[in-house]
Amino acid sequence: MADVPPYNEKELLLRITNGDEGAFEIVYNFHQGKLYSAAIVLTRSEELAGELVQDVFLKLWLKRGELTQIQSLSNYLFIMLRNEVYDWFTRESRRRKMLKAGIVASQFPIDLSEDFLVKSDTTDLLEKGILRLPPQQQAVFRMVRQQGISREEVAGILKIDPNTVKTHLSRALKSLRAWYMAQNIFFWPVTLLLLSKGLH
Repeated sequence: MADVPPYNEKELLLRITNGDEGAFEIVYNFHQGKLYSAAIVLTRSEELAGELVQDVFLKLWLKRGELTQIQSLSNYLFIMLRNEVYDWFTRESRRRKMLKAGIVASQFPIDLSEDFLVKSDTTDLLEKGILRLPPQQQAVFRMVRQQGISREEVAGILKIDPNTVKTHLSRALKSLRAWYMAQNIFFWPVTLLLLSKGLH
């Protein structure tokens, strides 16, 4: 995380604050690899690491109005990642306790603000896109991307092959990317950038 970025950080953060998606992609491309490596060390899971890094960058974009106050973007991103990892393990611990007690997660409403997307308008659009998916793709997407269940666990729950889970998730992400593109919403390029990194 100590590499010197090949750009003027303050200038780039100001551009992102003003909604410049090109500037955001520059930051993403420079920091994503280092955050992903750190996330693998913290989680010991390539799949989970990729998803948590996506969440970090999505929240960075949604909180872009605060970026001009940042002294070190690298440190800021690493702290965001640390918090995402902590939150995930907290949710996972809670989920395992629920399963042990015989409580099914689907009995409770899913708080999307803690998972894939964190803003109500984006969440509403995502939910509409999910509802357009075939039932099996919906089930896989919700369990893997919203509830944080591993592909292997999903395969066991749905009694299907893990490769079938991967196929359903891939097709769901492809359909959701197309759904965002069709909506012509101002934030969709950033969301698509993150969705495009959704498979590992």
